[in-house]
Amino acid sequence: RKFKVEINKSEEATFKALKVPAWLWNSYEWSSFTNASGKTQRPVLRRALREIRAGETSGVSDFQATTRSYLLGCLASVKTDLSVVSNYKDESTKFGKKLISILEDCDSLEDKSDKEILKTAIKGLKKEIKKITDARWSSFKNKQGETVEFYGAFSSEDLANCISSLEKAIEPFGGISKITNLSEDTPIPFNVELLPDHIERLARESNVVQFLDFLVMRLRSMMADPRMNKIIVDDKITLGDWIDEIASGISIIDLSLVPSDISHLVVSVISRIIFEALQRYRRIHDKLLPTVIVMEEAHNFIRREKGEDEITPAQLCAESFEKIAREGRKFGLSLTLSSQRPSELSPTVLSQCNTFLLHRLVNDRDQELVKRLVPDNIGGLLDELPMLPTKKGILLGWASPIPVLVEMNDLAKAYRPKSDDPDFWDAWTNSTNASESLSSVVDDWQGRVTKNARSSNTSASKAKQDKKK
Repeated sequence: RKFKVEINKSEEATFKALKVPAWLWNSYEWSSFTNASGKTQRPVLRRALREIRAGETSGVSDFQATTRSYLLGCLASVKTDLSVVSNYKDESTKFGKKLISILEDCDSLEDKSDKEILKTAIKGLKKEIKKITDARWSSFKNKQGETVEFYGAFSSEDLANCISSLEKAIEPFGGISKITNLSEDTPIPFNVELLPDHIERLARESNVVQFLDFLVMRLRSMMADPRMNKIIVDDKITLGDWIDEIASGISIIDLSLVPSDISHLVVSVISRIIFEALQRYRRIHDKLLPTVIVMEEAHNFIRREKGEDEITPAQLCAESFEKIAREGRKFGLSLTLSSQRPSELSPTVLSQCNTFLLHRLVNDRDQELVKRLVPDNIGGLLDELPMLPTKKGILLGWASPIPVLVEMNDLAKAYRPKSDDPDFWDAWTNSTNASESLSSVVDDWQGRVTKNARSSNTSASKAKQDKKK
C-alpha cells in the first residue's frame, strides 16, 4: 500500500490518502502541536483531552456529544468543589456564581435541543439548580446604598443534590462513560473540532482565560488549515482499521507534501503507535511480530538534540526513534535508516546500529563519525570513502564477518526513484525543448485546478516525454 497527502485522478488506483487522525495523538504530541506552555496551558489541555475522550459516544449527534461533554465537565467540577464549598464559607459566593453560569448555559442548550427528551432533561436540571441557588441567595444594602448580592454557605446536601441532578441530566445524552482506566493518552476517537470550545470552557471555569487565549487561537487556526485538515481530522476511522491499513503488510508513506508544521508529528505518531502495538502484541500473545521501519532521509527526523526546554515536534520525533533503537529489538521492531549526513543523526540511534552500508562520503565530519563507529583495525579501509564510485559501497558489521566492497544491482528503470541529475546544459540550450509554462504550476498551487484538469496535464506531460524518448 502507498499513502500520500494530495492524490490526483491518475494516482487514485495506486495511492491512498494519508490519515493520521488527531485523536491518535497522546498529550505530549498535542502539547508540541499547540506549543502549550508547561505552567498553565498543558495541565488544562490534558484535562480537556481526558474529558473529551470520555465524553465521546457513538451513535449520537454532534449536539448531544457537545452537551454531554459540557455536562460531564460540570459534574467533575462540582465533585471537586464538594469538599471545598461545604468547609469554607468564602467559597460559597464563587460556587453560587458557577451554578448561575450553568443555568445560563442550560437556557441556550434547551433552545438548541431537537428532541423532547433532551429538553425535559435540561429543564429538570435547571429546576434543581435554581432551587439550590434561590435557597442560599441573599442581599443587603451597603453604606453607599448599593445592593450587594452574595450566597450563604452551601451544605454537603446541596452539592450532593446538584451532582445527582447532573448525573440524571447526562443520561439522555449518552450517560456517564463506562470506560475504565481512561487517560488523556488513550487513543479513543473523538470529534477534534470540539476541543477548542472545551478548553475555552475549562479556562472560564478555572478563571485562567487570559493564559489560554493564544492556545485556543492556535488550535482553531491550525484546524482551519485545509492542508492539515486532510490529515488530522477524521473521527470515523477506528484504531483497529488504522493499524490494519498502515502497519500490516508493506506500506510506503510519501511525506513529500505533508505540511512542514506537522511532518515531524506525523512521523512521531506513526512510529509510536506501531511500537506500542507491538509491545501489546507480545504481552497478549507471548510472541513477537517481526516488523521493520525503513526511513529515507533519516537526518530530517532523527536529529541530534539541541537541549530545548519546550516540547517540539522534532524533539518528540527523535525521542520516539531513540526509544525504538534502544528497546525495539525485544518487541520485534527494527530500524533501517538511510542518510546522506550521518553526522546530523542522533548519537543514541547510531550507537544501536549493528550493520553499515557506506557509500561515498566527502564531508570530513561525516567521515570522522563513521570511523568512530567501526573497529580501529579497519579504519584504514574507510579512507577510500571519498573516492568510492557510484553504485559501490562498503558493507561491514553484523551482516558481514569482514568488511567487503559491494556493488549495487541495477534496478529496472520503471522502479527507480526520480533522482537523476538534471540536464542543465540541454535545458538551457533548449536542445530538449524542456522549457514549459509555469502557469499550470501557479494554478495548481493556488487551488484553481480541478483533479480532472490536473490529471490531463499529467497525461499530456507524460505523452510529451514518451515522444521525446
